[in-house]
Amino acid sequence: MASTTRLNLLPYLQNWDGASLSLRLLAIPRASPLDPLAAGAGPSFATANFVFDVNLVQGLDAIPTLATPLSTVTVAAPQQAQAKNLFDQLATVFPIDPAPGPANPRSGLRTFRKYLPPTYRDAIGYSEPRNGAYTVADHSYFCSLRSGASNKPPYKKIKPPVAPKFPWGKVIAIAMRHPTLATTLGLVQPLVIDVKAKLAADFFKEGGWVFVALNPASDGYGLTAITDGLKVYAARVPPLTQARTLFTPVLFPVAATTPPPGPYDDLFLEV
Repeated sequence: MASTTRLNLLPYLQNWDGASLSLRLLAIPRASPLDPLAAGAGPSFATANFVFDVNLVQGLDAIPTLATPLSTVTVAAPQQAQAKNLFDQLATVFPIDPAPGPANPRSGLRTFRKYLPPTYRDAIGYSEPRNGAYTVADHSYFCSLRSGASNKPPYKKIKPPVAPKFPWGKVIAIAMRHPTLATTLGLVQPLVIDVKAKLAADFFKEGGWVFVALNPASDGYGLTAITDGLKVYAARVPPLTQARTLFTPVLFPVAATTPPPGPYDDLFLEV
C-alpha cells in the first residue's frame, strides 16, 4: 500500500547551556520536495513557510503523546531562499524516478555465506561455526570459486549497467551528507529554545521530552488531518542540572493519544 506520509519531523538535541536548549530538527519530505505537501494545491516542501511548535514535556514517567500535558514554544522557519532552485538543480543532476517501487526483498532461495579466515578465527578463539548456514571455515568457498558454472566456457557477456534512476529519498540522503547543503535545502533546521525565559531554568531538572509539530499557522498544517500524513518523533531529554552537550541516539514515535505498541526496551537501553 502507498504510504500517506508526506513529512517527518525528527528533533536531535545538541546542547544545554543552563538556559537554552539547542537542537537540530530534521524535516524530511517523503515524496518529491517539489510537489505540493498536501494532495492537490498548496506550497511544496521547497517553498513552504513552516511554523513549528516545539513541545516540551517535563519528566520521564511515560512516552509522550499529542495528548500529554506540555509547554509549547512557537518558532517560525521561513523558507530558504535558495531551496527551490537547489532542488531543481538536484533533479537535473540525478535522473529522478518519479514512481519508485517497493524495495526488492532478498530471495529466500539464495543465501550468502562468509568465509572466516585463520586470522579471524585465531583472534576470536574460534572452535566451531555458530551458524553453519552463513559462515564457513573449510575449503568449500575456494572450491566454489574454482568449480562455479560461470568459470567455464562459453563465458557470458557482461552487459553494461543501465543508468540508474534515483528516488527522491536517495537524493535527499546524498544531500544530507553535506551539512551546509542540507541546511540550505531546509532539511535541517537549527533551533534554539530559551527555556529559562519561556518557562524556568530548572524545567528539565528531572529530564523530559521534546518533539516538534506544525503550528496551525504553518504551511502544510493540513497534513495533520491526514492519517499518518505528518509523522512526529520525540527526543528524550536527560536530567539537566548543569551546562552540557547532548546527543540523541534514538527517537520515539509520537501518537495522538496512546504510544504505538511495540518493545521499547532496546530503545531505552540505547538512549
